Amino acid sequence: MSLLQHFNLYHGDWMKKREELNELFESRPPFPFTVYPEDEIIYGQPFIIDSFVHEITTRIPSTNKVVPVIDYYLETFGYEIKFPETFAICFTFNPLFFYPAELLYLHELDSYETPLPNPFTIVL
Repeated sequence: MSLLQHFNLYHGDWMKKREELNELFESRPPFPFTVYPEDEIIYGQPFIIDSFVHEITTRIPSTNKVVPVIDYYLETFGYEIKFPETFAICFTFNPLFFYPAELLYLHELDSYETPLPNPFTIVL
């Protein structure tokens, strides 16, 4: 399940709860995510920034050209961001690199090393 799907399913209008969700993320240990479409696995505590995905830019490593994130994913991976009007996500270990929540996939909560209290309230 993507982080965006999780937010929508368990938190409804999650963008209005940004500060509350960030506090919850901060109180949890780092958790594994798979970044689509690269299938890169990262461990971290997500942080919801107060900027929409379509407002974020990134640098293309091969050219050093700065482009909007939505163009980067389209040009690099052929993936069109479906929800550009949602807040972008970064991780506390690298607060300068942003992801659309639709591209971050959660690993099974059951596989987590430490039992977490009431998994239905966890925002990972």
